Amino acid sequence: MKGIYHHLPDPRIIEEIAELNKNKSIENPDLFSPKSDRYKIERVVHNTLFDWNDERKLWLVKKSAGFDDIENYLHAYAIHRANNQLNEACNKLWPCLEFINAISKKISLETNYPRIGSKFQREFTAGTTIPNLYYSHLSSLLAIMSTFGFISIYLRPNRFYNLIRTPDGWKLYERKKYMKEICCKNTKGWHYQLIDLYEFLMNNLEGFPQTDLSKSIQLLDYRNQSQYDVLGGVSVSASMGFNLVFRYMPFIFNTLATAFRIIKKSHSITNYSDSRFEELCEKLPQLYENYYKEFPKNDYDLEI
Repeated sequence: MKGIYHHLPDPRIIEEIAELNKNKSIENPDLFSPKSDRYKIERVVHNTLFDWNDERKLWLVKKSAGFDDIENYLHAYAIHRANNQLNEACNKLWPCLEFINAISKKISLETNYPRIGSKFQREFTAGTTIPNLYYSHLSSLLAIMSTFGFISIYLRPNRFYNLIRTPDGWKLYERKKYMKEICCKNTKGWHYQLIDLYEFLMNNLEGFPQTDLSKSIQLLDYRNQSQYDVLGGVSVSASMGFNLVFRYMPFIFNTLATAFRIIKKSHSITNYSDSRFEELCEKLPQLYENYYKEFPKNDYDLEI
C-alpha cells in the first residue's frame, strides 16, 4: 500500500471530497455551477493534457506560471465529467426500458400500439437490450471513479490515460503503464481494464463504493456474445436471452443510484439527470406489471 499511495486518488473519502469541492466552488463559482461553460472547461483541460503528454512534462507544467488556475479547471472538469457520465447512463437506460415496455405482453394485448414488426420474436432482442444495459452500467462506474478524481481519458490514437488527483496534485498516466506498474495487472481491452481499475480502487480506497464486479464481467461477456459473437455463427441463437434483462435490472439500477448518491454528496447534480432517473424508478413497477411479473422491491435500493 505504501508504494502506491502517491498514485491513488486523494482525497479518499467522500466527505473530504465534498469539502474540497465546496471550497473550490466558493473560490471559482463560474467553473462549478450548473451554468458553467462546460465546453470551455473541457477545451482548456484537453489543450493542457495534450501539452503534458507524460508525467515528466507534467511536472514542468506544474512549475510554470498559471498552473493553479489549470488545477481549478481540472477539479471542475472532474465534477462535470461525472455528471455527464451519469446523464449518459440514464440516456442509455431509458430507450432500452422504453423498448422493453413497448414489446411487453400487456402492451401487445391490451392496447392499440401499432407494432411495425409483428413477425419478430422478443426472445432475440438481447443484441439490442443487453449492450445498452451494460453501457449504462459502465457509465455509472465511470461516474463514480470521476467523482473520486480518477478520470479515464483518451488523448491520442490508441493511447488511453488515467488523469488522477493524487496527494501530490493531478497526474497523467498512460493506462497500460498504470495497469502494469501500479495495479500489477496486464489486463487487455478497454472495458476489462476499466472494470479492473474499479476493483483496484475498491481494494485500496476507504469508502469507495463497493459493487459485485463479477456481474459487471457477466454483463460484458453477454454484451460480447449478443453483439459480436452472433455475427461469427450460423444462427442468431447467440442473441437469445431476453430473460437476462430482468435478471440484471436491479444490479444496473442500484449501481446507478449509488453513483447519484455519491455525486450528490460530493457536490451536486448539475444537469438535472436525477429527475429523469427518478421517473424511471417510479415506472419500474409498471414495467414488471406489463410482463405479469411481481416487482421485487427488496432487490432495489433506489433512494438518491
